[in-house]
Amino acid sequence: MPYHEEGTFYLYGRRHDLGLGHLLLGNYKTPAHVPHCRAPPLSDAELAAWATTTEQSGTFTDARGWNINAEAEVFETGRLGGGQGSEKSRVIVATSGRRLELRSDKVRDFFQQKVLPAQGVKESLKRWLTVSRTNYVLTKARLKLKPEIWCLTGLFELNDVTAATVVKKNPSVSFGISSALVAALSGVPLGGSIEISQNFTITCDNKYPGKGVWAAQYQLINSRPVLRVESDEDPPMNYVELYPDYTYAEGRVLGGEDGEDDAFELEVEPVGDEDINVDSFDGEYWEAYREAEEITKNLNKLVDIDGSPR
Repeated sequence: MPYHEEGTFYLYGRRHDLGLGHLLLGNYKTPAHVPHCRAPPLSDAELAAWATTTEQSGTFTDARGWNINAEAEVFETGRLGGGQGSEKSRVIVATSGRRLELRSDKVRDFFQQKVLPAQGVKESLKRWLTVSRTNYVLTKARLKLKPEIWCLTGLFELNDVTAATVVKKNPSVSFGISSALVAALSGVPLGGSIEISQNFTITCDNKYPGKGVWAAQYQLINSRPVLRVESDEDPPMNYVELYPDYTYAEGRVLGGEDGEDDAFELEVEPVGDEDINVDSFDGEYWEAYREAEEITKNLNKLVDIDGSPR
């Protein structure tokens, strides 16, 4: 099956500094604006051992249900949620690039051996799981859902990108991205538009010289409740024990009267077909999350993961 038919990548509107194993909490569509933990650095030898690399160039789009010719890579994003509607789409034109993807049979080992041991990762996961389960967040945000943790397992790294928006005026007309169109777009100034017959308008949104990540594939981190490991036992690498919940004066503790779990083992889930709405967590939720995070840090006498007070 051609890779673009698998529909597991999300195409961004701007470039990001991401890598294999990058972790984030909540909405993968806005990786710079949610709690995140940077990917572990990989040497060329490590990259070759853990991932496949494919050279890429040409045009990439998040169009859904459009008849786009084979020169374009279509990111329908499948279980990772929506591209834009059929009347409007992002188009990313790159001079060159590459696709990196963790080998499917090595994703679990990569998470266990490269991601979890990296500096600050387990502490970040411990805080995310703790704060998202605090009484403060669950009460103030009035949302019983908890944000998912995502692990980046594939990416498109593109060079010298032109980002554009295509508006289809006639829904019944098919759209083809040709080499002539790409050449024409490269000469359009920022904010400028070109008309294609009477059916399409393409607007040049921005130009990005240099290299960056423009599309990413994520897999869920499943947090499975387990019994606490006794202090004289050696816990497995994927074991995380939560901080007490002191976000209310009553001092209720996770795992106490509210019945919450307070220890987990973490595993990367295989890619499935379920659709997870990552847009459920709005500004009100993240405001409550940040307040609870500060309370948790102060009452548990925590410092920043890099060792300096926040």
